[in-house]
Amino acid sequence: MSDGFVIEGLDRFHRQLLAFTKNKFPRAAEAWCEGLAMRLMERVADLAPVREDPGGGRLRNSYVTASMGQSDEDAYFERIGRGGNIAVLVGSNVEYADYVNTGHKLRNGAWWEGYHYFDDAWDEFEAEAADWLADRLEELFSESGLS
Repeated sequence: MSDGFVIEGLDRFHRQLLAFTKNKFPRAAEAWCEGLAMRLMERVADLAPVREDPGGGRLRNSYVTASMGQSDEDAYFERIGRGGNIAVLVGSNVEYADYVNTGHKLRNGAWWEGYHYFDDAWDEFEAEAADWLADRLEELFSESGLS
């Protein structure tokens, strides 16, 4: 009788795991980040207030444009990095966007609270995004033979 044990297939699993982390996962993570950012911007656009006058809608439309992955005069969309260092920046270049979201001091010195629609959108979206990412990761592991 000998001491110890043998694990068969560990070398193969190790190769699969390395290929997964170097190739499949970074490409998938980029697409996931971009997709999640666009879905969040759709939620932000839904919650952004719209003035009821003929000029209203510029702020909301800036988020809609960002959610389509486009930058224009008002929308902001940029993907930064590749592989493990991915960031997707989305938002509005409308000069008053931050004031409408977070609030601001009025001319009379009083504080106007703001709508906090960006935070509200994230609060609604965070759990859904985590579940969606867990499902995508499980699918990717399965496709790669790692599950």
